[in-house]
Amino acid sequence: MTYEICGELLKFSNLPSCQSTVYSVGWRILDNHSDTWTSRFNRFKGDNSDQAGINGCIQLLENGIHTLLKNEGLTAQEVSVTTALSSKAVSHDPNSSLYKAGNHVCASASLAWIPDLLAKDAHEPLHDSKSASERETLVNGKYRCTKELSSKAVIVIDDFVTRGTTFGEISRAIAALNPGVRVIGLAIAKHERLSYLPGINNNHIPSHWATSF
Repeated sequence: MTYEICGELLKFSNLPSCQSTVYSVGWRILDNHSDTWTSRFNRFKGDNSDQAGINGCIQLLENGIHTLLKNEGLTAQEVSVTTALSSKAVSHDPNSSLYKAGNHVCASASLAWIPDLLAKDAHEPLHDSKSASERETLVNGKYRCTKELSSKAVIVIDDFVTRGTTFGEISRAIAALNPGVRVIGLAIAKHERLSYLPGINNNHIPSHWATSF
């Protein structure tokens, strides 16, 4: 896996389980409990009553999507946006934090919001899997694309990314019905360990982005 810092985001072009480009705001460093940004990212995945933490991460996605569009040379008119679905979900849930994130980002950036672009079969949570091959088996073939798109690209928002398994499966589903449409991922954070990539940090994230929290 290689990555580069592009503006305020991390860019991954060759995740093991995904051929599409994936961006993240930062690293969710699993073996560094003192990393402040990791603690902020965790608030999106934690207690649903932590509305300030959820709103802070939604604001990060809003900030990040502008950088993504600039990096990819895309205009708002060329893009549509959807989100990944949770492991147990079969369709979009208006009450989920991801749905609210996508809706907010699109409203603020004047992007086409297509929350029902994807449907899927429920599966076990990926974090319960013991290996990469097990994660890929769980999600393989689960997603379906429900609409033909007129946009040049679709941005798929998710909370966290590891090997890109979910983004890869979503890309497959979208391409099956919309060949030629670019699929670009945007996550709050990329799971990683200092023991695997020594020296990683979140120093690239602008300090004023923290005011959302």
